[in-house]
Amino acid sequence: MKKIISAVLISAMAALLPAFAFRTDKAIEEIERLRQTGQYTKAIEQLDSYLLRRLSKRSARAAYWTMGDCYKKLGRMDKALGVYQLAIKLHPKDRALLLAYGQLLVDAGLFNRAKSLFERVLRRRPDDVEANLGLGRVYDGLGLSGKAAGCYQIAVSRGKVSASVYRRLSRALAGDNQYAAAEQAALKAVEISPEADGWRDLAVFQQRQGRWKDASLSLGRAIALEPERKDLLLRRALWLQKTGKTEESAAAAREILKNHPRNPLASWILALTDFKKGDAAASLENLESAASQKDAPYLARYAGSMKQWIAENSGRLP
Repeated sequence: MKKIISAVLISAMAALLPAFAFRTDKAIEEIERLRQTGQYTKAIEQLDSYLLRRLSKRSARAAYWTMGDCYKKLGRMDKALGVYQLAIKLHPKDRALLLAYGQLLVDAGLFNRAKSLFERVLRRRPDDVEANLGLGRVYDGLGLSGKAAGCYQIAVSRGKVSASVYRRLSRALAGDNQYAAAEQAALKAVEISPEADGWRDLAVFQQRQGRWKDASLSLGRAIALEPERKDLLLRRALWLQKTGKTEESAAAAREILKNHPRNPLASWILALTDFKKGDAAASLENLESAASQKDAPYLARYAGSMKQWIAENSGRLP
């Protein structure tokens, strides 16, 4: 009789365990919905109590991931790092936790610590897209452009990725002086999403190959998308100057100065134009403006040196 009662009790307990685990999982899913709707503080408060209970492994991993992400979204990186560090100790093989912790370390500039986490994922899944992207970011941060490009190439070959990934690949290739390959990756990026940054990158890679005409066309497409963007307008003015289109360059610089008075680079471009025309007084005036801009110290020093040279040699200028 005792054996029968024991068997019944064991069966009853076994039947209850899955139900308890299921209810716990559903509770974590409810908290995840709080995260998805931006209620990060409330989600953390509820997770604090759940993490003190005996959770299923699935629920515990999900709880740590959600808590870490909520702290990240709140800008509390120290807390997020602490949560993920503990989670990895408890669940050292969990892919989602390894990736989340690694990405956070990359954001914090802790590249060497992040590297080992992505490598742990890749030892088990060499073709993992997110892990390869993460490791690529690590190598980018360490200045190893060739290795970064290799990781990004694996990622783009293994699945559908966004335009931003192709832009990362193109910049890594360019950093490794592979401008033709960088151009192809940049073309793929603008094909997926024709954004100004993509066209700007493409223009730079074409210019580095000496193809000024193609570069100017690509830069023009970037400007057409964001016509008020100062960095694009300055690049166009500078390129016009470099290709000998002095008057067009000066006109472009004057347009920039209408909206950005005393911009040091625009003033520098006008100073070069005036100098080439032999107008020392106008050149000195624009150099004075460029030299006085403390937010561009290198250009300011260069403008100051040129200003001094012109002042000392103005009598010998044509």
